[in-house]
Amino acid sequence: LVKREDLASPAYGGNKVRTLQHTLAVLEARRARAVAEGGAAPGMLVVGSGGSNQVVATAVHAARLGLPPPDVAWLSPDEPDLDNSLNMLSALSLPLGGRVTAWGASASGTLTLAASLLGLLPKLARGEVVFPIGANTAAGVLGQVGAMLELAEQVAGGEGADPGRVH
Repeated sequence: LVKREDLASPAYGGNKVRTLQHTLAVLEARRARAVAEGGAAPGMLVVGSGGSNQVVATAVHAARLGLPPPDVAWLSPDEPDLDNSLNMLSALSLPLGGRVTAWGASASGTLTLAASLLGLLPKLARGEVVFPIGANTAAGVLGQVGAMLELAEQVAGGEGADPGRVH
C-alpha cells in the first residue's frame, strides 16, 4: 500500500501539507486575535536544514493563504544530493523574511546561531509562531494523526489492504 502524499496539494505536496494545515491555522488564529486586540500580527519562524522541504512547503502554502513570508533558520547543511539541492534552490527563489544560517557544530557556528536567534527575540516576544524541525508541534502532530485516521478509514472501507505497519 502506498499513500500518495505528493498529491496532497497541487501547490506543493508531501507529508508537510498535513502538519502545515494545522500549524498555519494556529498562525492565522493568532494573527486574527492580535489584530482584533489592536496589536501587531505575528509572523512565523521556520527551522530546517539546508535542503528542508518544510521551508519550501511553508513558504508556498503561507503565500497561498496570504500570510507574510516566513523567517527561516537553516541550522545545518544537508547531504549534497539532487533533492536537497533543488529544495534549497526552491527556498531561495521564494519570498522569505529574515534568514538565519548557522552551519555546523563548531563554536563559531554556535555563536553565529545564538547571535542570530537573539536578533529574532523581539519577533518571538510578539508571539511569532515557531515551526521547529519536522514541524513537531502539538498542532503539527494533529495532521499526522489525521493521516493515520484517514488510512484506517480507507482500510476499513476496503480501499486497501491492512499494511500491518506504517513507517
